[in-house]
Amino acid sequence: MVNSGGAEGRGRQRRYLAFSDEGLLFAREQADMDPDIARTARLVEAPNLEGLLGQLEDEGFSVAVEAAHVLPWGRLYDLLEHSDYRASLGTFGIPEIGPDAPILESRGALSDRTFAISLAGWHDGTGRRLAPATLCGAVVRRGDEVALLNRDSWQVLEHISKFHRRGDEERTDIAHRRSWGLIRQAAISANARLDDFLYRSVVLTPEKLQIGLRKAESAGTKVVEVVPSFQGAPASWIDVFDQLRSVPGRYDIPSPEGIVQVLVTPEVSAVLGQIKRWPGRRVAGTRAEAFLANPFATLGEAAYSGY
Repeated sequence: MVNSGGAEGRGRQRRYLAFSDEGLLFAREQADMDPDIARTARLVEAPNLEGLLGQLEDEGFSVAVEAAHVLPWGRLYDLLEHSDYRASLGTFGIPEIGPDAPILESRGALSDRTFAISLAGWHDGTGRRLAPATLCGAVVRRGDEVALLNRDSWQVLEHISKFHRRGDEERTDIAHRRSWGLIRQAAISANARLDDFLYRSVVLTPEKLQIGLRKAESAGTKVVEVVPSFQGAPASWIDVFDQLRSVPGRYDIPSPEGIVQVLVTPEVSAVLGQIKRWPGRRVAGTRAEAFLANPFATLGEAAYSGY
């Protein structure tokens, strides 16, 4: 995958590698790093090291900063999933992905301006709590043991970090619910453990709709029933949608675990509003044929971002 760069590539090349909040940091000397980061740096040597770092920069994966290269964590995960790069990354000696899944706890109510969500520890994916660890970006360290978080767990931490940095204008009930909906979706993907309040505070924030179609004929006329849904939709979602005359900004849907709140984005609301105009969510005749041929044209411009 990597061109070794002729004579330059044949000699062993060296960089100091350290983990930072931003990503993997490669510097020619430890003195080029922040002192706190430099203490954890280790020497990496390989014949094609400079060629690989240059190629990563050329292809937009890494960024050159002064006397160092930074490979952001998100881009590292992209590379780990890239078949052409996976073997080359062995040059860096990146830690293996560990079992760590986050444990989250909250403070206050969603309506509180000071509502907070924080990392309370780690479990092994089965619920067994792991020993406390030091976190640096996407890497967890326990004594001499170092492991890379899986992408889902890292994304949970990224969402929480962004939530902590929110401005005063975002410290509202609706903004907190929308943020928690996004964090919750990531937490479920990461198999995170939630405290009782977070577990019972089910907020969904669908940004895309899944459009189901039920085709039939009535008196020789083609009829299409349109069934809007989304990932994680409660079983009674479509019944609640049909019961209301308009599309509210928030649906409160009963479920066996409690009330599920669905926050609707403007794009999704526009699509649902169009579907709401059709009696029984049905289109018939030539209109049904047109819908099957091009749903976007029938639902309107908002469908491109909401469907």
